[in-house]
Order: sequence, then C-alpha cells, then structure tokens
Amino acid sequence: MNKITNKPILFYLRLLVLTLCFFSVFFTTFTRITFLPIFKYFDEVAFFLIVFLLVIYTVSKLKIHTSFFLLIIFIIYSVSSSMIFGFNKNIFDVLLQTLISVKFFIFLIGFVIFFKNKYNYINNYFKIVYGLAFLGIFFHIILGAKFNQILDFPTFARPNIRFTGFLPHPNHMAYLTVLYLGYILTKVKVKYASKINLNYLIQLIACVAILFLTDSRSSIIAALIFFIAFYWDLILQNALILVYVLSVSIISSVVLIYFTDIFLTISENIKESLTLESTYIRGNIMYLSGLIFIEFFPMGTGAATFGSLMANDKVYEYYDQADRYYFANDIGLYDSNIASIIGEYGFIGIIFFTLLFIYLFKYLKYCFKANHIMLKSLFFVFLFYAITNPMLTNNVYIFISLPIFIKIANLHSENQTN
Repeated sequence: MNKITNKPILFYLRLLVLTLCFFSVFFTTFTRITFLPIFKYFDEVAFFLIVFLLVIYTVSKLKIHTSFFLLIIFIIYSVSSSMIFGFNKNIFDVLLQTLISVKFFIFLIGFVIFFKNKYNYINNYFKIVYGLAFLGIFFHIILGAKFNQILDFPTFARPNIRFTGFLPHPNHMAYLTVLYLGYILTKVKVKYASKINLNYLIQLIACVAILFLTDSRSSIIAALIFFIAFYWDLILQNALILVYVLSVSIISSVVLIYFTDIFLTISENIKESLTLESTYIRGNIMYLSGLIFIEFFPMGTGAATFGSLMANDKVYEYYDQADRYYFANDIGLYDSNIASIIGEYGFIGIIFFTLLFIYLFKYLKYCFKANHIMLKSLFFVFLFYAITNPMLTNNVYIFISLPIFIKIANLHSENQTN
C-alpha cells in the first residue's frame, strides 16, 4: 500500500495518465500519421489506470469522499436494478456500460485527488493540448481542404468544409474553443479587473471566428447564452468584462443574423423533436427518452439498453424504431447523454447524476477555494452540451474538459502565487 505514496512512482504514474490522455485527444491525427490503430485504445488504459489508483488510494487512506461513495452506490444500483428489471440481462454489457456512463466523474475525481497538489502537471497538459488544438485549426484554415486530404480527414461538409484541426470532429474543436472563451473571461476578471488587455480581447474575437468556422450550432449558442447568463453578475460589477462580452456578442450576433441560417435550423430541429417520425436523430432520441421515462417510471429500461454504446435493439424494437436508418446503422444514437440517462436510468438516475454533479462542484470548490460563480458557469455549459453531445462518455470531450475545470477552480490560487 505504501508504494502509492512513493514519489518517484507517483511522478511516473501522473506522467503516464496525462500522456495517455494527450494521445487520446488527438488519436485520429496520430493514427493517420503513424498508421497505428493503438491510439484509440489509450483512453481505456487511462480509465482503468485511474480506477486502479482510486481504489488503492481509498484503501490506503481508509477514507472515501462523498462523490466517490455516490459513484460506488450508483454502480451497485445500476447493475443490480438492470439485471432484475432491465431489458439487457448481459452482465458484461450492463457493468461496462455503467462504468462508461460515469466515466467523466471517475476521471474528474481522480484528477482532483492526484493533481490538486501538483498543479504544474495540469497547467502543462493544458498548454500542450490547447496549444496543439489551436495550432491545428491554424493549419487547417491556411491549407483548407488540402489539410483534410493530407490527414485523410472527412470535411464534415454542411455544405462547405467544417474546420476541425487535429481534433477528431469539428464539434470537439468548437467545444474546446467555448471552454477557452470561459477561461479567458474568468482570467480577465481575476487578473485584469482594472485595465483592458488587448491580447485577451483579440483572443476572444479569434475564438468567435473559430466557432463559426467549425459550424457548431450548439457551441455558438452556448457562447452567446451561457457566458452572458451565468457571468451576468460579474458583467454588471465590472465595466471591463462588459466591454469584452459586448464586443464579442455584437460581432457574433451580426454574423449569425446575416451570414447563417442558425436560428431557422434550430427552430426546425425543435419541431422535428416532437415526433417519433423525426429525421433529426438527436430530437428523436430525446423524444423517445421521454416516452421511456413515462412508461418505465421511475427506473428506466436499465443500463446498456438505450442511447448508449452497449445497447442492444430490444428497446428500439419495443418502440418500432429498430429498422429505421439511424437505429439500424448506429448513427447518432450516443450523441445525447441526457437522453441516455433519462431512458436507461429514469427518475432515479436523474437524482443520482444530479447529486454527482452537486458534490463534485462542492469538491472542486473545497479543494481549490474556487469562485463558485465561475465554476458554476462551467458546470452549466457542460450540462448544456450533454443534451446534444456525449460529454460524460466521449474521451475527447472529457480530456479537454478536465484541465479547464481544474484551472478555473484553481485560478485564484494561481493568481496569488504569481
């Protein structure tokens, strides 16, 4: 047990975890460059390594944090209730899907425990990952479609090229950019409250431009709504923040109105989300999850049954959806973590996941003496994305979220030591 406290071993373990996370973020690029498929399995190695370290840490310290205790209770509940009442009785599918469903929480707890007193690791990881991501988008803008040809990336055309850089999907790049916007706004508040920093203003405007180049509707809406809504008290208290937000918002609004059809598209998607005959798969999944929530209240259909990686076709067949194109070809079925939670775990699952978010928020506040308004904003942005994206289960989303959560939580301490 004492080995886990051995400093040289911990140094290499921390380095190994962050290295695995780094290669997992850019796994598509490294796979294309090296022609080796091994990079897409690094996230699984990182996950089981974190689980192993958490178990060793808990046993050696003889104490368990509330968030980790809730995770254990949820895993026990999910497996037992799914095996008794669920549609999928395969114990391997159920257990694996349960762990995948709480992957984000396990990683965040692990990162806080093993890096809270080693902030330089997270800071360097942040600089490398975000620096490489923005470098990739720069090359993509310069080279255009040639960039896609060189790396054999799809253009994700809608109808024109969507810029993604070295990340697997333009939605990943858009989300990373929104997180960076929030980080910059937070840093401005903490470190530059009395003067305008032109460098940060240019970075914010550049981030808005990147959002439009990725053509991610949810990211554009998140940047406009959430950072205004949840930073509103900070904006009213500080004229400098108001200048930043107004500048970015005005430019974004003009571009949205005159150069995109985003508002029309969003309204059409909402209409498409109110029927099972919808051709908008995210809307279809959300609507279907509502039907499941009502019919199988309060427990849902169980783990590995709906809108998740290990799900079989039984629930889709029950609602006569299994033969439809999206369901038959597993396209877009995992894009909404919210829909998956509602369908698989029902009302009880919603309570569990709500408690997990609340206690993790409190855990970060306690560990880093964080400003709760800034941290709360980040949590709400994450939850907003979970409506249309696999935030809790997709390794790229998780590994670009972790450093920002810890950096924003730690920003006041960082400022005091600088």
